[in-house]
Amino acid sequence: MTRYLFRNPDFPVLIETDQGIYGAEDTTTLFKFIEKATFNENKEYLVITGAGKEWHYFPDYDIVQPFMINKIVSKKRIIGIVNDDLARRGIEAQYISGSLAHKQVKTVMEELVAFLKRHS
Repeated sequence: MTRYLFRNPDFPVLIETDQGIYGAEDTTTLFKFIEKATFNENKEYLVITGAGKEWHYFPDYDIVQPFMINKIVSKKRIIGIVNDDLARRGIEAQYISGSLAHKQVKTVMEELVAFLKRHS
């Protein structure tokens, strides 16, 4: 059973899998997704929280935990990660946001999760 180490992440989250990057709005959705997804290629997978913080998922231990250094991922980088993944999978749709200066990270993450649900 999947669990968090130390604390719960801020939602929504993006999680990397062997098939690509996907989004989850809450713990239930995330854990159900982890249960169904494939995690065979790496020892750890990137998770980005609604606060823009880098976390990791360790499939060998079935644990989601914060990155040991409190690393913040920029809004531009988060969008780049998602768009690069979509292109790698041959999905032509790309997330395009207007000005990011006035958008909070959580808002961008909510938009990305909704976008991924429509296009993945």
